[in-house]
Amino acid sequence: MMPLSWRLVVSTIITITEEPLVRSWLFADKGALISSIAQKQKVILVCRKNDLDNIQHFLNIHMVNGQLVKVVFLDKHTESVVHKFIGFLLRYSEKSEGNSRLRNLLYERKKITYFGLKTRNLINLLLSRLKVNAYLLRAVYAFIPNKSYKNFLLENKCNFLLCTSLTNFNYDAELLRVAKQLKIKNIGSPRSWDNLVSHGLIRVIPEVFLSHSEYMTKCAIDYQYIHSSKIIESGTSTYRNLFIPNKEMKNSKINIAIGCVGPNSNPSEYGFITRFIPEVLKIYPDLEFTIIQHPKFLHPAGFKLDQTTEIVFDFKGHDSLKEYYTTLGKFDLLLTSGSTIGLDALFVGTNVECYFIDLVKTGYWESSSRYLTHRTHYKDFINKMNLVVHYSIESIIQSIAELISDSKRPPILPTFFTGYPTNNFDLKILNEVGITS
Repeated sequence: MMPLSWRLVVSTIITITEEPLVRSWLFADKGALISSIAQKQKVILVCRKNDLDNIQHFLNIHMVNGQLVKVVFLDKHTESVVHKFIGFLLRYSEKSEGNSRLRNLLYERKKITYFGLKTRNLINLLLSRLKVNAYLLRAVYAFIPNKSYKNFLLENKCNFLLCTSLTNFNYDAELLRVAKQLKIKNIGSPRSWDNLVSHGLIRVIPEVFLSHSEYMTKCAIDYQYIHSSKIIESGTSTYRNLFIPNKEMKNSKINIAIGCVGPNSNPSEYGFITRFIPEVLKIYPDLEFTIIQHPKFLHPAGFKLDQTTEIVFDFKGHDSLKEYYTTLGKFDLLLTSGSTIGLDALFVGTNVECYFIDLVKTGYWESSSRYLTHRTHYKDFINKMNLVVHYSIESIIQSIAELISDSKRPPILPTFFTGYPTNNFDLKILNEVGITS
C-alpha cells in the first residue's frame, strides 16, 4: 500500500521491468527524462525486485526531484488457464520466418513433441495471414481480469502509463491492458529493435506506439498489424549523438573485435574463436584481438589466447553505455554472428562483418546458418547494410588482408535500424505525457 501523501496527486507510471531497460531509460540520460516528468507530477517506476536497489541507488545520486520519484516492484502476474491459452496462440500467430525457426528449434531440442510442433505449425498456418485474427485474439485477451494490477493503478491515481517493453507479458502487457480498461492514457515501446519479429504477436497495443526507427515501423505494420496512425518514430535513448565517441588516433596495431552471442545461440562460436585467432596470428603476428563476451550468455571456460583481451560489459554502472560505445569505436573491425552488437558497432562507425561458420555438428535449426535463412531481423540487417558475410576462416583472412592494405570501404551509418541520433527522444515522450517545457 502506498503512503497517503503519494495518493493525493495523479501520477505517471513507467515500467522498467527488465535489466536492459535500466540502462536505456535511466542510465542513458542520467535520469533527465524522468526528472522532467517529475517537475510536473509524481513518477512511479515499476521494476523487478532484483533491480530495486540499483535503481534506488541511481535515483539517490542523480535525481534532482528524487522526492517526487518512487520506485516499486510488483509481484509477477499469475496467468489464468485462459490467459495462457490466448498467449500461446499469440506467440505462434506471428508470420515471420523467425517464428518458424523457433517452432522447429523447440522440436529439434526436444522441448516439445512432434504433436506439439504440428499444433504450433497449424496455429501459425490458420492465424498468421489475416489481420483480423490478431485483432480478435487481442480483443479476447483484453477481457481477462487482473484485480491486483487494477488496484495498483487506481490507488496511485495513475493518469499516464508508459510501458517500455511491450513484449513483457508478465508486467507491461498486463498493466497496459488494465490501463486501457480504465481509460488511462498510455504509450508503449518494445525493449529492443528486433522484438517485433522474435516474440510473437504483441498482446496489447498502446494508444501510441513509440517506434525506434524506420525498420521498427515497417515491422510494426507488416508483422504486428499496428496501424500507421498509432505509430510515432521517437528514436531511442541508446542511439543518440552524445554516445558517438570522438574520433581518436587509433593504435598503430590493428585491433579486431569478436562480438559473441554465446554457446546457446551459436554452438560453434567457442570452437571458431579458439581455432581462428591462432590461425590468423600465424599469418599476421602483429594483430591484436578483443573478445567481447555476451553479458548474459558467457562461454564459461573463457579464452586464453595470445595477443587477445577478453572483456564483458555488465552495464550496471551509470556510465557503462558511454564506455561501451567508446570501446566499440576503437576497433578496426568487429566480427560477429550476432546482430545487435554489429548494429552498435556500425552506429559508432566501426566496420562490421558477419561470420556463419558451423564447426560443431548441430541440428539443422540450431545451426548459425539459419540466421541467414530464418532470422528475420538478421537477414534484414545484413541485406540492408550490405554487410560482408563469411562462410570460412579463409574468407575472413582475405578480408583482414584488405583491412591491412587499407582498401576497406567505410561503413554505412545504420539509421534505418537505429533511428536518427539527432532525434529528440526525451521531447517526444514529454509531448505525449503532456509536458512541453
